[in-house]
Amino acid sequence: MIVLPGQTVAADIDTTNPGQWITHCHNDYHLAAGMATIFSYVS
Repeated sequence: MIVLPGQTVAADIDTTNPGQWITHCHNDYHLAAGMATIFSYVS
């Protein structure tokens, strides 16, 4: 999926698997620029 600047994304999550999950871009130069985040889910 390509998310362009200014766009948003809605996602469904599996709430039977709590923990910390990384969301990130697969381009190394984007990762270096900080295009990643940790999503934490605790049941």
